Amino acid sequence: MKHTADLRRPRGAALAPRAVGAILLALAPLLAACDSGPPPRAKAESRPIVERDVPQVLRGTIGAESTIRGADPVLVTGYGVVVGLAGTGSGDAPVAVRAALEREMGLRGVGQESMGMGSVTPRQMLDDPNNCIVLVSALIAPGSPKGAKFDVFVGTLPGSPATSLEGGRLWTTDLRLGISSPGGPQPRMIARAAGPLFINPFADPGASEDSVSRTTARVLRGGEVINPLELLLQLDNPSHSRARAVTAAINTRFPQGPGDRNPIARGKNEENVAITVPERYKQRPEEFLELLRYTRIDQSLPQEFAVRYTRALQEEPWLASELSWCLQALGPAAIPQLRTVYESGDNTARLAALRAGARLGDALVTPHLKDIARTGASKQRVSAIELLGEMGPDPQVNLALHELLDDDESLVRITAYESLVKRADPRLDRRRIGDKFTLDVVPSGKPLIYVSQQGAPRIAVFGSNLQVNRPTFVSAWSDRFMLSADSSTDDLRVLYRSHRSGQQTIVQADSRLGRFIEFLAHEPTPESPAPGLAMTYSEVVAALYQLTDRSKAIPAGFLAEQDKLVAHLLASAQTEVVPPRPELVGDEPEAVAQPRVPGAADAGPAGMPAAPAQPPAGLVVPIPREPKQATTPPTPPASGG
Repeated sequence: MKHTADLRRPRGAALAPRAVGAILLALAPLLAACDSGPPPRAKAESRPIVERDVPQVLRGTIGAESTIRGADPVLVTGYGVVVGLAGTGSGDAPVAVRAALEREMGLRGVGQESMGMGSVTPRQMLDDPNNCIVLVSALIAPGSPKGAKFDVFVGTLPGSPATSLEGGRLWTTDLRLGISSPGGPQPRMIARAAGPLFINPFADPGASEDSVSRTTARVLRGGEVINPLELLLQLDNPSHSRARAVTAAINTRFPQGPGDRNPIARGKNEENVAITVPERYKQRPEEFLELLRYTRIDQSLPQEFAVRYTRALQEEPWLASELSWCLQALGPAAIPQLRTVYESGDNTARLAALRAGARLGDALVTPHLKDIARTGASKQRVSAIELLGEMGPDPQVNLALHELLDDDESLVRITAYESLVKRADPRLDRRRIGDKFTLDVVPSGKPLIYVSQQGAPRIAVFGSNLQVNRPTFVSAWSDRFMLSADSSTDDLRVLYRSHRSGQQTIVQADSRLGRFIEFLAHEPTPESPAPGLAMTYSEVVAALYQLTDRSKAIPAGFLAEQDKLVAHLLASAQTEVVPPRPELVGDEPEAVAQPRVPGAADAGPAGMPAAPAQPPAGLVVPIPREPKQATTPPTPPASGG
């Protein structure tokens, strides 16, 4: 019998070195898996805990733990064209600016027969001396919704030979984030501006030279928000649970109401919460943002925090403004505790409590506010009068405000009038003068003319029976405007020669001041052929100034609204109000021209006006914006913090 060979390795026989290496190589992954256990987990990156340096009593509020992105005034600019001048304009501008304007004008129909604008090309329009290339700038209030109106500034470009913008109208101009630079990356378009220009009213509109500038102007309420910026709440310490708590707190304090399409707060991730201004705050978004900052994340026990805040109000009066907002943010639950401070001996604490009570609708603040309005210090009187204007319907409030229309302090009188306007007081005789301005005739025994220089164009005449003096003779504006009456029973005879058209008008006018102002502004048409001089709002104000302060033909004082917008624009031109937005990040285009702000005597870097020594009021947020970082966890706040 034949035996086959046995191919198995005999027990105890050694393997060849090459075979051993091959076996170990094949078994290496399995051995590693057995020996190493479960794979190691990636370590989470540790972040330093952010703690804001805020007073203990303010901890636990939304503003103490987060930043609202988009909650600061936004600077917008753009290049535009002013039309309708009397040969005093200029089309001189850098090549990039002209090219951008020609392109924009073409898109808007200039030079196109099909759109009824084929009689002139964009280039011809820019070269016409009756038009002028200008730079338009404005500040948009934080949280402004779509359709919100605002003032815009208009100025000729540096080095432009244009001499006057008097009588012009701003053609529709796109306004974009930051400083406009045609030829470079274009930031997001936020708003548009258009409308008649308002020039310094205290000079001859037709004069070529004097001490005031006619190459800067503004369009009152001429800007309109088209693409609102998003409001975003950014937590200092990202956390899903904290973001949910913040979202819930906001939606509890500001529940969805009529006109609100979505909840006010919508969580996006562990760090960001999107915010929508409630419909009921559309006209006062700044108030909503302040309430939001001082809303408590813990919405339980509001009465307990009302006690804590009112106690701090009297112990730490330097926090009066912040604590007043905290109390308002608590809602009506704070009213019982607020009432304990209405008669405080500390005027700062008392006024802060009354402010919170008035805005929460507590009728018991009324007698206290009336007392301060009559007998307090000047600044406190003005604050009390403003708060009375915010109170609900109450004839006694209106009566108290009417008494203040004859006060010895002009600011008190003006504030009382403004409060009556807010309250739509029926004793104010309000007339709309075409599409130019509103005329208010105010019942008062002390004659005064007050004009607005920002917001809605408005002229207020204090004195229901005020008339132009007769007999009289007035000659103004190099004899272009003359007024005369030979006796106390004669009608006024008026001669006026327009500086734009050169047309001369001689006509009779009513001496009653309200009717006379209407006559100055009225433009005769076939539908309304009554005589009138067709003056702009700016020209009407200039004429009234000539007839009061200069000639005394109108027996009344003359006051103009304090101009605050210039200071705000000066600050924004020099200071980066908000961190750079993504729309503005990119290569720096070559600068072609910089905004010029009226009233700036000294120039700063790059042709910008010098910033004021102090930032204007309204741009400072009480809660510090720059948190400090701690390497160790912060000390836990007091109970409920």
